[in-house]
Amino acid sequence: MGSLYLTRIKPNEREELIKKLLEAQNYKCFICREKVDLTLHQVDIDHVVPLKLGGKDDPSNFAITHSSCNRSKQDSDLRIARILHNFSKISEKTLREKGVSPNLSDILSEYGGSRYKLKFKIEEKKIKFSFPELGSNSINEYPIFVDELSGFRYFFGLFPIEYLHHDERINPRSIGKNITKLIKEFFLKRPQLHITLGYIITKMELLK
Repeated sequence: MGSLYLTRIKPNEREELIKKLLEAQNYKCFICREKVDLTLHQVDIDHVVPLKLGGKDDPSNFAITHSSCNRSKQDSDLRIARILHNFSKISEKTLREKGVSPNLSDILSEYGGSRYKLKFKIEEKKIKFSFPELGSNSINEYPIFVDELSGFRYFFGLFPIEYLHHDERINPRSIGKNITKLIKEFFLKRPQLHITLGYIITKMELLK
């Protein structure tokens, strides 16, 4: 859907709008986040949130993209297009360096995950831990439950990405292109995913 706002402004007003948007974006394309040089690149002004999804037709909802990025974008919502573009870059990198598609460890690495080991202790029926490497010394405390069939102990908790690690022995599968639909649904707060499952290995278990 075209923009009535952009069709009504004068050429000099359009140039001024491009300059203001580029300054707000630190002179980077909204989709690929690479440098934009108005002498070298053709650019587009596009809605961040599409009009059909309730986006406004005014500068508060405009962004600058390379024209080539805008033509090849994988979604009409520029925010989703940026996420999908970044995933494509990760896929290209892992294929070039490893000869395979990315798995969860590649995604975690890209966004700062898997940096720290978790220090915790179990007292009675509770597990306690903190995140000192992130400057948080608050003690998080969660109740521990026991599965009646397996005898496994478990708890529900929230963890920063820096403490999450991928175990390729349990899930060696790569991430396929079909993840695109899940990304869109998750971004629109319609996740089709289950609660993430994980486990903790103690030092004693590693020595066995």
